[in-house]
Amino acid sequence: MERATTSALDHLAELIRGIDVAMLTTVDRTGNLHSRPMMALRKTTDGALWFFTEASSHMVDDVAGHHPVSIGYVDAEHGRYVSVSGRARVVGDRAKKAELWESRLAQWLPNGFEDSSVALLRIEVQEAEFWDSGGAREISAAVEFNVREAAVRNEKISFR
Repeated sequence: MERATTSALDHLAELIRGIDVAMLTTVDRTGNLHSRPMMALRKTTDGALWFFTEASSHMVDDVAGHHPVSIGYVDAEHGRYVSVSGRARVVGDRAKKAELWESRLAQWLPNGFEDSSVALLRIEVQEAEFWDSGGAREISAAVEFNVREAAVRNEKISFR
């Protein structure tokens, strides 16, 4: 494993790009793990991972209080496997929902982003690992450090 560099983070962003569905795992109040498929958004503006959800879902209860989550991305056809861990929080900001909305989400959220039952889930990435058939190695990305450093340098890191 090696410390994340800008090129490693760029590689991570490239590996995630184009994977439409991610598996999001949360921990409930009793300590049980729950995973569910989530439509991966193609836009991001701040280096975080974003997902749309229903505000009444059990997942929202699971992440209340900024709890840890894990997200898995798989593209078996091209040999790309990505695991991301971070902390999640629910965001109800209408402007952010409008910015991130994609028409393909309407199949799950037919009333669109303006529906009060629709919320965003923001994942602050803390660590990411990937395996790819091209490099056949694992790289652990200490992302939190790199995101902080990028903020000091006024740079943006995009994972999508």
